[in-house]
Amino acid sequence: MCSINVFYYDLKGEQKMEDCIFCKIANGEIGTLIYENEFVAAFDDLNPQAPVHTLIVPKKHIQNIEDLHFGDGEKCHHGEGTEHDGPCDGKYIKEIFKGIKEVARIKGVAESGYRVISNCGKDAGQTVMHLHFHLIAGKELGDKII
Repeated sequence: MCSINVFYYDLKGEQKMEDCIFCKIANGEIGTLIYENEFVAAFDDLNPQAPVHTLIVPKKHIQNIEDLHFGDGEKCHHGEGTEHDGPCDGKYIKEIFKGIKEVARIKGVAESGYRVISNCGKDAGQTVMHLHFHLIAGKELGDKII
């Protein structure tokens, strides 16, 4: 089965995916945001796995970690022969981690501790194909990864 991804650009020129639920939430079309800045948004998971379970997403549609592009500051490289001038995704990663710290503070778990998880691809359990990080806390999580 084939699918067509339809992208659009918001007023800030950021790429969005027309049918992506996380794009709609990050863009303020639906849901309630816990935190946001120019680059990222955070909202509570609809199916929480702990007392605190918040998702932090870039406002730009990035499918997953494998879809990230990094440059050398002057050029962005997307693979052989695909470099271009302009910003890459490094700013989003920086802002995601700033957002994670801020959400932990807002939720009151910065000192007690929290876990951060990002699933990359179907086999890893990624169900929404928009890069996101789970901040999970509010109880003792133990030392096992899963």
